[in-house]
Amino acid sequence: MTFKGSASIRYRDRDIKGVSELVLNIGGFIMSVTFPPDYGEVGLPPSYTYFVSENEPEVFLQVHSGRLPFDGHGREKIFNSGPNWSLYRSRGKYIVRTMFQEVVFDPDFRSAELYMSGGQDDSLRPMFFGYPLYEILMINLLCRDRGILLHACGIVDRGEGVLFCGMSGGGKSTLANIWKDEKGVTVLSDDRIIVRRIGGRLTAFGTPWHGEAGHCSHERVRLRKIFFIEHAEKNWVKKISRTEAVSNLLTRSFPPLWDREGMARTLEFVDTLSQQIPCYALGVVPDDRVVDFVRNV
Repeated sequence: MTFKGSASIRYRDRDIKGVSELVLNIGGFIMSVTFPPDYGEVGLPPSYTYFVSENEPEVFLQVHSGRLPFDGHGREKIFNSGPNWSLYRSRGKYIVRTMFQEVVFDPDFRSAELYMSGGQDDSLRPMFFGYPLYEILMINLLCRDRGILLHACGIVDRGEGVLFCGMSGGGKSTLANIWKDEKGVTVLSDDRIIVRRIGGRLTAFGTPWHGEAGHCSHERVRLRKIFFIEHAEKNWVKKISRTEAVSNLLTRSFPPLWDREGMARTLEFVDTLSQQIPCYALGVVPDDRVVDFVRNV
């Protein structure tokens, strides 16, 4: 088995009963992905190469060719995301069904069997860890481990973490392009950011899931400020209340709507985030003047 377009990356190609293993570190979760020897070429987008790890995994994904080996009799549908994916309960486990995948998760979402039904044709074979699988897995892991996945551009600015949260088209990629060449700045992602409590600190993680600007980094940073961005005719900023911050965070995040306990934990985490991190509404003119403007907040 080979990783398409990724000859320069390191991965653990050890033999585990004839299975090859790739280990990724995303959001501080160390994930092992194993493939059967007859699986063929695996499409690994360039952004994922920054997240290859040699650490010991804690989340285990086993990829198979072909369809789910049982018919799912007695499945209970618990969530339907339109044509993209559906979530079921069956035999004490969770089943996610997408156009090209059926995935069986253990109840804690730390172990899964991925059945790729696109066949051997490369044109039909999806990336094993693409949308929506990464989103579903990460949402369920985070709601059990006190964290959240945000629609945000995240940067490390002179050692401090700053998030610009916004909907699609809100200017996240534009801000990433403005900040990317500034001295002392690293763009974590221009579209998806993970926030978790690590060692008592609220920490922002870069992800491989970038937006139009294509920026991503495997780095993490202590979170210091959150801005909710909107287009404006001049740069302006306003400190917002905790209630406003909670509402804005929830509408710019990916909560586990199918999981009552997970939602309760997510709401608790968002409330903590709004209490401990200063949150602002930010009107943005898309030019480099916004850099000094934000730094002076």
